Amino acid sequence: MSRKVLGISANELITIFSKPSGLQSHHNCFSVKAIPWKSSPVGLDPHKDLRVMFVAGKKKLGKLAVYRNRAQRRVKASVSDHFLDMAPKGHDYMFYLSPPAVLANWQDLQDQMQLAASKIKSLLRKETPYPKGKPSPKLPKRT
Repeated sequence: MSRKVLGISANELITIFSKPSGLQSHHNCFSVKAIPWKSSPVGLDPHKDLRVMFVAGKKKLGKLAVYRNRAQRRVKASVSDHFLDMAPKGHDYMFYLSPPAVLANWQDLQDQMQLAASKIKSLLRKETPYPKGKPSPKLPKRT
């Protein structure tokens, strides 16, 4: 089921590009970076919504807009098919497109999208700190 991909406004791009994030996943057709929301954008629910942007640079994908647009359309369709349902909500996602996205097999693109969502989920679980006042789980001592 295809859903509409929510975009990011131009005013918010500067703050997003300046935020460091360890939530990254690199694949053959694209690299994706996740940036958590500090406060939810107006009209969006951090438990239900996420935003996506695509970077298709001339240096990386070529001077012809045909190639950049085709790569963007293919990755956007894959995002709307799989990534929106699987990815953690309350984040901004930046997809940096690579040349193989233009001609890659559709199934390979879908598989990479699923891998990206699962990797970001696992990285998010690793980064989540324990709530204040609760000690981290202790491992039993070896005897």
